[in-house]
Amino acid sequence: MARRSIWFLPEHYYHIYNRGNNKEPIFLSDDNYHFFLRRLHHYYDQAAVQLIAYCLMPNHYHLLIYIHKEIDFSNVMRAFTISYTRSFNNWHRRVGHLFQSDFQARGIERDGYLPHLCRYIHLNPVKSMLVKNPED
Repeated sequence: MARRSIWFLPEHYYHIYNRGNNKEPIFLSDDNYHFFLRRLHHYYDQAAVQLIAYCLMPNHYHLLIYIHKEIDFSNVMRAFTISYTRSFNNWHRRVGHLFQSDFQARGIERDGYLPHLCRYIHLNPVKSMLVKNPED
């Protein structure tokens, strides 16, 4: 696995995102969306990672997180991704990669960027015309 060019530091915000292999869906049913969130909370709660904002689209996701303490966040995400992919593949009788690559991450360096990123994440399904309102 290639080394990341980003360090995950405690008391910092990060934008985490990924999409399906070949831009294919990573959610095929409402149960998939709910399971994804349950598993995410399971792994994040154990690692003291706070989910600030999120958007689950049919073929990708965006997460805004805050890391409270020093952890190996890449391993947390790896365990989460393996858990979700195995379950998804089992439910839908498929094999192979679900995600295009390892998750992507960007550190949030400026406090003023947080509101912009939250808007971007929450308006993503509105701009894609999947819902009329961000709260949907």
